[in-house]
Amino acid sequence: MSLLYVVIAIGMTWPLALHLDSALTENADTLQQTWILAWNAHALAHDPLQVWHAPIFYPYPSTAAYHDHHLILSLLAAPVIWLSNNPVLAHNLLVLLSFVVAGWGGYTLSRALGAQPGVAFVGGLIFAFSTYRFAHIMQLNLLQSGWMALAMAALVRFLQPEEAGGGSWRDALRVGFWSGLQAANAFYYGFFLAPLILGYIGLWVLAALWAQVRTGTAFPWRYLGRLSAGGVLALLVCVPFLLPYLAIYRTLGIVRTIRELDHWSAPLSAFFAVLPENWLYGRTGLLPQAPHELALFAGFVTLGLALLSPLLVRRSWQTGFWWLTLVVAVLLSFGTGLRWERGDPPLPVPTPYPLLYQMIPGFGAMRVPSRWGLIALLALAPLAALSLGRLIARRPSRQQLGLVTLCSVLILGEHGVAPLTLREQALGRLDPLYATLGTPEYADVQVMIELPVGALARGDDLQRTTERHFASLLHWKKLPIAYGALIPFGTLDLLRSLQSLPNPQIVDYLRLLGVDTLVIHADQYNPEAFAALTSGLEAQPEVTLRGQIGAALLYRLTPDPRRSLPLDATRPPPHLLISNDERMPGLAVLSLSRAWQEAGSTLYGPGRLRYYGSFAPLPVGMIPSYALLASAEDPERYGYRATNQVWRAHGLTLYAADPTVVANLELGVVASGMFHPTYPNQVTIKVEENRIQLGTVTVPRRTAEPMMVELDIAAQRDGELTGGNAILKYASGLSRLRLPLTPGLTALHLAPDAVFLRVRLLHDQQPATVQSIPGRVLTSTGAFVGSSLIIEKTASGTATLGLRIRGAAAYDDRPIRLVEGALPVNDGRVRFEVDLLNPQAAWMTERGKPEDGRYIAYLVNPDDPDDQGLPVAQFQLVGGVLQQAQIVVLPLTGVIAQ
Repeated sequence: MSLLYVVIAIGMTWPLALHLDSALTENADTLQQTWILAWNAHALAHDPLQVWHAPIFYPYPSTAAYHDHHLILSLLAAPVIWLSNNPVLAHNLLVLLSFVVAGWGGYTLSRALGAQPGVAFVGGLIFAFSTYRFAHIMQLNLLQSGWMALAMAALVRFLQPEEAGGGSWRDALRVGFWSGLQAANAFYYGFFLAPLILGYIGLWVLAALWAQVRTGTAFPWRYLGRLSAGGVLALLVCVPFLLPYLAIYRTLGIVRTIRELDHWSAPLSAFFAVLPENWLYGRTGLLPQAPHELALFAGFVTLGLALLSPLLVRRSWQTGFWWLTLVVAVLLSFGTGLRWERGDPPLPVPTPYPLLYQMIPGFGAMRVPSRWGLIALLALAPLAALSLGRLIARRPSRQQLGLVTLCSVLILGEHGVAPLTLREQALGRLDPLYATLGTPEYADVQVMIELPVGALARGDDLQRTTERHFASLLHWKKLPIAYGALIPFGTLDLLRSLQSLPNPQIVDYLRLLGVDTLVIHADQYNPEAFAALTSGLEAQPEVTLRGQIGAALLYRLTPDPRRSLPLDATRPPPHLLISNDERMPGLAVLSLSRAWQEAGSTLYGPGRLRYYGSFAPLPVGMIPSYALLASAEDPERYGYRATNQVWRAHGLTLYAADPTVVANLELGVVASGMFHPTYPNQVTIKVEENRIQLGTVTVPRRTAEPMMVELDIAAQRDGELTGGNAILKYASGLSRLRLPLTPGLTALHLAPDAVFLRVRLLHDQQPATVQSIPGRVLTSTGAFVGSSLIIEKTASGTATLGLRIRGAAAYDDRPIRLVEGALPVNDGRVRFEVDLLNPQAAWMTERGKPEDGRYIAYLVNPDDPDDQGLPVAQFQLVGGVLQQAQIVVLPLTGVIAQ
């Protein structure tokens, strides 16, 4: 039977079998999928521990998880690649194998449900050679659907009565193995398979309980125990492959917007749509044509046979399950709304997908609801096979064979697209540039960017990027610009920056990222643009022309010393703090942090959504050797002095620790239910012989030399600090107080309208001092009255305060600029009032149109356009109605001016 599926697969994909080693279906995804197989084989042969860290989208880590990894398929493909040095051959063999496995899966499922071998063979044809699968022939990951059919077949056999062979350990473990293999091979299909298995088990449990009530049949609890063992096996198989994906989705914050799901939701017409290459309907124009994701035609023969099943097939909960599966899968494939054509406004018929998108983890990560059409096909295959079996059951064997053959020919004829359009992709035909880059002469090239590139990976730019990505299998250099199912935010930002070359600022930025080589394809530029780019690069001392390979010029960028921290060979690598301020260029921080970690440094700090995960938590009070901060940040907050700046570039500043600063403690605590930290009005200090207690921080006292306590405070009015023998007067605003550390210095108190922001311990000896610090002291509260937002603020150290309200549209997360403006501070107070449904006021310098979405109101410094502000309120607009409105109380705090 499998051999017959092999023969049919060769015929239905003709002339692929004639060009197995030299051609691929003409699509960017095919190049990417072949490259993945090549990378896996390369990594497994040279450094298996690096297999997840593919050399694309530099400096991001774990980039093999930016698409389906194909590691399991690579166990088959790698020997072929090692022996032939030809990943194209390995890819095409796996394409043919996928049709055979899907056919065998459909056959096995139909047999498990009671179909005879001949009609079960037709069930395999329906599942393996459908329009859906030919629409995805360029996506090897989406061709891996046979495992789900094998898993369901094993489940059906397992849940049969024991006298019919059910309940065996072998089938329970098969369910787990095939399920785990499906989830490990294709994330989408693993997500589809889970509710399918749970739903089938759930109906079986209900049927078994009903049988217990009706006939007294004992419930077979041992079945559930054995299925649990199968579930454990499934997890053991798939979890090691899924963990990198979970980490990547968490770090990159990947959630598909409703608008993106709209684009890939199946309209009603998709179920009657075929590919343009379809023999019977596409080339003749008998049925509408659709792009590959929206061609879901199941075939009139398949539909006709399946629709007869309620009349022909004995009714049972098993057949009811497959009809329920069919209906649910079709509903889910409609995605966000029921439409006749793609792009039409949705019909006034609710669909379940938006609700599931909000409630169930995972739905927000899948951007193509139409792929649920595969599950509809999985349900149709056994239903059609069972109907055909009943139709021919009482006919002579010769007529049965004839009818099975006729149905098979009609089914294949309805979906056939051969001859496939192929494109020559023999490695020997690639530009010699790429093989040359793989020679020892260019071993020093580590990170390279090829030019030109577009600002967006679309159209010709996408094809060009994909071809360069594919050709990198000849050299394996690290590529910041590549093609993948996920393209990270930092790469998109880099693409936009590259449009400004040869701007020296961009060249300097590339050096900071670690890019060492620019490859410029002269034949892809017009002469004027090429001359402007090359002359501009050659005018910069950091750029040198290394040579020319064919039509490509290679420029070398001088290594950036800022990527190497000052190191002392006699000491361990330094520790670093990375603040993760949103004003920091994330891609540069990611690259620098990876370079420093590879040099052995320990990094502390929170993660940055879309760029990198959390580093080590900073021990309370610790001041690492260096701190990388946004240039607009106050280094004093982290215990560093502005005078100890090491370098500043591209919105980043590196500070070295001041050896006189022993410890630094931020005193703000975020209370339950609050957003902003609350600062204390007193600080407890305890001096002992061998240690010093600063609030909750204990600092070893290794010497008896004199020490100082430095305190930053915010005050609304003039007042005085008291404690021990100290009395220091301070003015309203921000102040820095220094006190000698003595045993008599215990509890320090401020006036009721002042707070301690932070405390530092210094190796120093000076008299007590009070220093005024430039900045603002703020506190605010407010209320929502009807559709109006009222914010009342108290401030000192500033003449004006601004209010900014920004949001994200509910439909597509598009940014909304609703309100911005400023008011003068009179007697330390200011009051803003905004009608959120009709923002109109003389103080507003910007007014937008209120739209449904999520909003946050920020208190800002109107003189600083880069000020991110402090949130003071949040709300939503739903159907033009204010909802979930909440005031974010701002306790007394201070903002140091930069």
